[in-house]
Amino acid sequence: MEKQPWNSVDLKPLFAGSDDEYPIFALYRRMMHRGGPRNNVQRTFYLAWEATELLNSDGFEYLVDQDPGLEAYAIAFDQIGMPQVKPIFERVTALIPAHLRLRENEEAMHVYLREKFDDLQNLLSEFFGASAEVLTFLGRFVREHKADFAVYAGD
Repeated sequence: MEKQPWNSVDLKPLFAGSDDEYPIFALYRRMMHRGGPRNNVQRTFYLAWEATELLNSDGFEYLVDQDPGLEAYAIAFDQIGMPQVKPIFERVTALIPAHLRLRENEEAMHVYLREKFDDLQNLLSEFFGASAEVLTFLGRFVREHKADFAVYAGD
């Protein structure tokens, strides 16, 4: 396996109680490098981190295009113990007419999203407030499911 900076991060502190961002990021990258999550527990972690990362860099305008979709991301936050995020994602979904969410209307959806920029920014601000402790919840989730993540500890 090619050595990457995230590949040399010791995950033992994460498993022992640390909620530092870099080990959480490293765990996500190791999962990605190995083809993605292998079970539902890993998928929950993976989706919650992926959504957090994408929203921090690109906002909802980018996240709405991703597979598996906003509903799956919202469920992942709920499953890691952050149910307060789900209604925000539901409001983003409700903001976009159903016909625009179809793949064949992707271009029209992006035009529409540009028109809703202020609304999406307000929802993004709500997300940031509701998810301020996401590292704590992700760290706790990993520790509660150590056996599911142990395969990545020795990389």
